[in-house]
Amino acid sequence: MTNKLQKLGIFAATLALGCSVINVNKAQAQFHSDVQEPTTTTYDFDLTIDAGPLLDQTFDGSFSYKDSKVTGVGEEYIELDDFEFDFLATKYTSETHDDLFAEVLLFDGEFLGLSLANDTFSFNPGFFELEESFFSYNIGDVEGTGEFNYARRPPVPIGGGDDDNLKSTPEPNTIIGLGILGSSLLLKKVKSKK
Repeated sequence: MTNKLQKLGIFAATLALGCSVINVNKAQAQFHSDVQEPTTTTYDFDLTIDAGPLLDQTFDGSFSYKDSKVTGVGEEYIELDDFEFDFLATKYTSETHDDLFAEVLLFDGEFLGLSLANDTFSFNPGFFELEESFFSYNIGDVEGTGEFNYARRPPVPIGGGDDDNLKSTPEPNTIIGLGILGSSLLLKKVKSKK
């Protein structure tokens, strides 16, 4: 009688453990599908001067902003989180040149270009399309312009997108199988002691 009760108890415990793992897996799957990690949008850009004293020279840079600031409705100016631009032997960054008031212009979620300016140059977004955006500069009272080529990097979750913090859970069938195997080994051990 004790032998049957032991078997029944071990089977019930194994079944309960398997069911709890199934519920944990379902809860984790639901949690991960509901949570959207905030991302940062980053663009690299090349600038080619097409008029003025710097004709045919090229310059480059990059910038980023958080997608969580974007509503996707109407005209939006979104402050940049990061900005870098190398121009005439000076590196302009969001940390060293916070007087640029660097922003991106979006209309209904569509990127139209950068908006920023200082005494030497300005980034001018497009009115209706990105192709309308342009660069203007003034060196010694001589003006010039340039055209941008923007390239968007793939979105990156804020914090780097490191999935090492996610822990996998074993499949329920694995737990049940291991439980049954452990139960049978335990019962054999108990039987051999009698």
